[in-house]
Amino acid sequence: MNRALNGERVSFEVSLRVNEAMRYMLVTYTPHFGDSQAILGFFALYQDITERRQAEIALKETNETLEERVRERTQALSEANAALRQENRVRAEAELALRQAKQLAEDANASKTRFWPRPATTCCSRLTRHGYLPLR
Repeated sequence: MNRALNGERVSFEVSLRVNEAMRYMLVTYTPHFGDSQAILGFFALYQDITERRQAEIALKETNETLEERVRERTQALSEANAALRQENRVRAEAELALRQAKQLAEDANASKTRFWPRPATTCCSRLTRHGYLPLR
């Protein structure tokens, strides 16, 4: 009020409980100047802004809920991405182990054919479980 009585227009919001319900008001004090520009008093204007304030509160709550959902979803996606990266690492390690095992098997197979002679196609020898024996 003092500011309005000093010639300044002042606006502020107040909340009031009316019949167990909250009401919101925008209060404006406007100085009342006389003909000689002397301040005679002030006008007080009370404007009911309850609907606007309720909409702002609902919007704020909705934004907070949405932000929380975004945080939760981001966390879930981060965890899923980490799990997929781990799975990719495990698969890559398994593929490397399989390639190495295959190479070992191929090397072992190749070394067998180098050290074991191939059976002769003549009538002089035959292949047995333990090696080559001459035919009788």
